[in-house]
Amino acid sequence: MKQNNSKTAIIIPASNEEFVIEKTLKTILSYINKHDVYLVDDNSKDKTFELALKFLPLNNVLSLRKNSGKAGALNIGINKFKLTEKYEYIMPIDADAVPASQFLENILECFILNKKRKLIAVTGKVIGNNSSWITAYRLWEYEISQNIYKNSQNATSTIAVCPGCATVYRSKVFKKIHFSRDTVTEDMDLTFEIHRKKLGKIGYCSKATVNTQDPGTFRDFAKQVERWYKGFWQCVIKHNVPWGGQKFDLEVALLATEGIFNGFIVLALLLLSPVIIRFRYELMIYPFIFDFWLFFLPSLLYTILKYKEYRMMLYIPQFYFMRLFTGLIFIKSFLKVLFGLAPSGEWQRTRRWQISERKLWLSPSLD
Repeated sequence: MKQNNSKTAIIIPASNEEFVIEKTLKTILSYINKHDVYLVDDNSKDKTFELALKFLPLNNVLSLRKNSGKAGALNIGINKFKLTEKYEYIMPIDADAVPASQFLENILECFILNKKRKLIAVTGKVIGNNSSWITAYRLWEYEISQNIYKNSQNATSTIAVCPGCATVYRSKVFKKIHFSRDTVTEDMDLTFEIHRKKLGKIGYCSKATVNTQDPGTFRDFAKQVERWYKGFWQCVIKHNVPWGGQKFDLEVALLATEGIFNGFIVLALLLLSPVIIRFRYELMIYPFIFDFWLFFLPSLLYTILKYKEYRMMLYIPQFYFMRLFTGLIFIKSFLKVLFGLAPSGEWQRTRRWQISERKLWLSPSLD
């Protein structure tokens, strides 16, 4: 049964998405009226535009002759379709993400219960699939980051990022600000801007879930993580964190400090390992024992039991390597942005990994 979402517009920026857009639209349109779904084809060279027209009205599909990037495509689409005039809420969504059938119902409930209308945006929970040890790692990472960080940020009104695939905004947000191309993480940049301009509170609803497609190869995973971390540091510099005088500044500063500390610990242990092993080998062992038994293993077991993904136990060595590896990427990104070596804002995209194999997708029903 389709929901009556006449107050909410779904807008999808798409560039060369022929392998995923059909699946995404079929699923979304199974519970959302097609007249409330819009797509901006960002100068695709494949059949993205033609496939979109199979599912959506002609007036709901916009084809750009010049590549504008994800942020640009969203801004153009919101303006051309006049979404801020027609709808109370706007949900941008990635072309390879699928919201659960009850996603909007759960999100809109948060807005309705907010009698004082202080909520300006509500973000849902992102869930990845588990088709390889890399995507299994991301499943664990999502679960821990959202259960620990997102819930605590929600309680203190300091949510640091509204995921581009899982957030609904009051449409009035886009009358005051827009997606910026200054950084490589337009969703995080917009979140920082909402805090800086004090547009309202950002909420988190764990019941509202979205399934997203994660990298299936180590190379694509590394490229994605590096882009995220570069974007984080670009946003920190652009929005003058932590000197903004808001609670939000403290939260971001704590996240940055934690990441830098962990990254430098890993870097120091790697560089000094020959000396440490020769003279004080226990200095190499104690930090790993402490981290493994007090945080890593308990959080992994929690995720395994919750999703009943018992084969994740086989990936413990890979998972621990990935934790150390991402710590080094965090430091690398920090240094590149600090010394002006990171690229300016652009729609950086990793290769679509094994997309034609639909088995990588979970069932559309996430309820």
